Amino acid sequence: MLRTAQYDTIARTGQGTLVFSAFVLLAAVLGRVGHLYADPSYDELYHILAAQSWLTDGSLRLHQGSYERTPIFTALTGWMFWLAGEPNLAMARLPGVLFGSLGAAAAALWSRQVAGPAVGWIVAFFVVFWPSGIQLSQTIRFYTLHGLLFFVAAVAVYQLFAPRRKAATRLALTLVALTAVLSAKLFQDSTLVGVLGLAIWAAGFVALPILLRLRYRMVILVILSALLLAAVAAAFASGMLASIWAKYTISPWGRDVTAYHRVFSRFYPAVWSLTPLLAILALRSFPRPAAFCTTLVVVGLIVHSFAGVQNVRYIYYLTPFLFTLWAMGLAVLVPALARMMQRALRGFRGPLGHGRAPQFALAFIACFALVTQDAIPASVKLMLGRFAVPLTRVADWSEARPQVERLVDDGALIVTNDDLSALYYLGGFDVVFSNNWLPEMNNTEFARDPRTGRPLISDPASLRALVRAYPHGAFVVSVEWWKQWPKNNSIGALLQAFDVPGVSLSTQRAGPVWILRWQGPAPGADDDASRAVRAIVDPGKWAR
Repeated sequence: MLRTAQYDTIARTGQGTLVFSAFVLLAAVLGRVGHLYADPSYDELYHILAAQSWLTDGSLRLHQGSYERTPIFTALTGWMFWLAGEPNLAMARLPGVLFGSLGAAAAALWSRQVAGPAVGWIVAFFVVFWPSGIQLSQTIRFYTLHGLLFFVAAVAVYQLFAPRRKAATRLALTLVALTAVLSAKLFQDSTLVGVLGLAIWAAGFVALPILLRLRYRMVILVILSALLLAAVAAAFASGMLASIWAKYTISPWGRDVTAYHRVFSRFYPAVWSLTPLLAILALRSFPRPAAFCTTLVVVGLIVHSFAGVQNVRYIYYLTPFLFTLWAMGLAVLVPALARMMQRALRGFRGPLGHGRAPQFALAFIACFALVTQDAIPASVKLMLGRFAVPLTRVADWSEARPQVERLVDDGALIVTNDDLSALYYLGGFDVVFSNNWLPEMNNTEFARDPRTGRPLISDPASLRALVRAYPHGAFVVSVEWWKQWPKNNSIGALLQAFDVPGVSLSTQRAGPVWILRWQGPAPGADDDASRAVRAIVDPGKWAR
């Protein structure tokens, strides 16, 4: 009889887990298909264009260069194009939807297993109404796949150090963790930040308590500290630390250490402001999973905040652990607040103190707290196919193609602020005017971008050198870029680039694009500087 009761309990638990997982997965999928047919964003074009080359000849060609980052994902994009029979964007976005939805369901399921059903449902709510999760799941990029792989690795590490594990189970979990981490590293170097968090958790919450129970703990601690210092010194002496630091701090825009604070303050103002309190409550009631999530989140946010570049997509892989930490704290805080409110309302002499009025008051408070979190209306807009931060409209340059093709046929040099849009919508370009990637080229004007194989410039003086060297050309820029340029730069200095004797300038608008066409005496200046510019630009110059 006892075995039957135990079997029924296990069966009901398994059935409940299955229903819960299926519900969250379905909700996540349905909420992540509103923008499958949206125009491609800038970063998506890397994979879209390279995938077409991969389909044609197996290369990763991008104009006259090659896009070597995450070739596996580019190949996956190519396979989706092949299945669709054409470069279909909706088809190419489906893997991201799958990976993002699986990651959401996995986060909710894991939190349910380690902290109970209430925490699981709260996490499910967070991952379903997650604006950046919805946006990135419909982006032809590798962030949702990377997030899923890191989540698998992290959970494997968490389970690896659980008490009373068999040796075979620990070996299997070790293999899973290593495989998932190495796979995640193929897509994002930020995996190492997550690994650092896992290492600190394992050292502080697993190894250290064991070490402190040993007889010669002080001797062992001294030896380990000496080994750590020696490793750091060796890395410093070899130049490894300098190389890592240079890569960590490189940025075309400048560091913004408050970026993630502002993101969470905007989308989750009430919950984010309570994060320290929620972490304490979670650590008190769910010590092991809360310590795990707290370590990953604190280490990750600190390291990413002081990196050279900040973007919400870079912390995508950490966010489910922040949601779980919040959920554990809320599972403790909300019932306590509810009891306090009920006691307070019973003291009212009016209608609030009688019948179901306290329950209605609590429901109103909960609903008000929800609607004031910007993440919910933003998520609903995204689910309905409307635009909301972090997803923004992408300009379609197709209207400018006829004009640009005529310019190219006339022998004009094409300079653009957006290399990938020029490739996708216009068919090509010659030079890029942008400071986004120049730091990766040692800030060298006219350095050749290995991705597109074309020169990069960022200084109006370099644009002026092009105007002098080439008698006929066009500066093709988005209207939005033209509006943004004066915020941090001088529009006068930019226009002075065209103030060359004998050169005339005309402007034309084609949809979301401005075409600034210059015309001067042929064959262009014949000085050493102009000849040097032509020597750099001419090889591989775009010809339709």
